[in-house]
Amino acid sequence: MGLHSFRRYVLIECLVVVLTFATALISGATFQAAGNSSFAFVHVTVIDGTGAPAQPNQTVLVSGDRITAVGPSAGVPIPRGVRAIDATGRYLIPGLWDAHVHTRYEGIDHLRLLVAHGITSTRNMSGPWQHLPEIHSWRQEIAKRERIGPRLLTAGPVIDGPGSGRPTNVEVNNADEARQAVRRVKSEGADFVKVYNLLSRESYFAIAAEAKAQGLPFVGHIPIAVGADEASDAGQLSVEHMDGILWSSSAQEEQVRKQAQEWRPGGPGTPGPVSAKFLFESFSVINYGAPLN
Repeated sequence: MGLHSFRRYVLIECLVVVLTFATALISGATFQAAGNSSFAFVHVTVIDGTGAPAQPNQTVLVSGDRITAVGPSAGVPIPRGVRAIDATGRYLIPGLWDAHVHTRYEGIDHLRLLVAHGITSTRNMSGPWQHLPEIHSWRQEIAKRERIGPRLLTAGPVIDGPGSGRPTNVEVNNADEARQAVRRVKSEGADFVKVYNLLSRESYFAIAAEAKAQGLPFVGHIPIAVGADEASDAGQLSVEHMDGILWSSSAQEEQVRKQAQEWRPGGPGTPGPVSAKFLFESFSVINYGAPLN
């Protein structure tokens, strides 16, 4: 999927709508009916996601996977044979996006849970090589209506530098290895590349160039060695978490980065690269030479 298609895919308003009483959506009867029958939500309050005021007492007609009519309940006729769902006191909204999930949770049907909470499209932010085939299988099952789940975009494995500390990450030591990792992400069918904290500048910019050559978006953390402005100029499509942006915005960016560069990941509970106290103090007005009020 190219960068253009990815943007369009992410930004398009979902055609599937979700009621706040989402338990109805996950029942087998509703799931099967969604494929080829028609139904109507009547007397529902519609919030269309455009910023327009809520529209009470509306009827929404659905045929298969398409909305065919929306309007005041008094003015939208319900065709013969169409099942009417009384949604008085309920709200209807466009399907939601969750732009950052992780799908490796054993024993939890998290795909169904996402839909139950109104999320109809999502980005999986880590797809280790051994997990990618399962993700592809889920997508096929969802498309065939054999499994309840959202539209699912996925990264390949997280691409990081040496010392990553996670066996599911791909560690690259130089630009050549970085480019090879991107090419494999493409060949394994992932939708985008995810970069991480410990990439060297050489590896990061090689990933940026190769991702562009392969028509893949790249997203993720801003590596410690790279500034937020550089990441933006390199074409990184999204930034996961605010750390790198805060570091680049600090009055003591040099000191912040020095502290971060000495950090290496550990087990659960290990502090992050920069302490919150140190980062907070680096934004003090004193550091800008401004008087305290």
